Amino acid sequence: MDNTPQVGDIGTIIEVDVGVPADDIIDCKIYVTKPGGNRVVWNATPKSGTTEIYYIVQAGDLDVEGVYFIQSWVKTSNWEGRGEITFMKVEGNI
Repeated sequence: MDNTPQVGDIGTIIEVDVGVPADDIIDCKIYVTKPGGNRVVWNATPKSGTTEIYYIVQAGDLDVEGVYFIQSWVKTSNWEGRGEITFMKVEGNI
């Protein structure tokens, strides 16, 4: 069994390394472009003691099979900006 997200998953944790100490982050989001082009924003949480932010998938978030493009956004007391665009594959079900 692998950890590839599946359509309909709830509770899957999406982690993104933002290169900024999480304890310095005031606000953070994950911008998502789903297969087909629909764009959404997930409100993320800094993962204390790391340089990562995370989001816990809710019902309806992973509703389409295919490649999801994701980009982080963080705000600290003296900087805000977006990270590199990356992607994750979401598999369908039988």
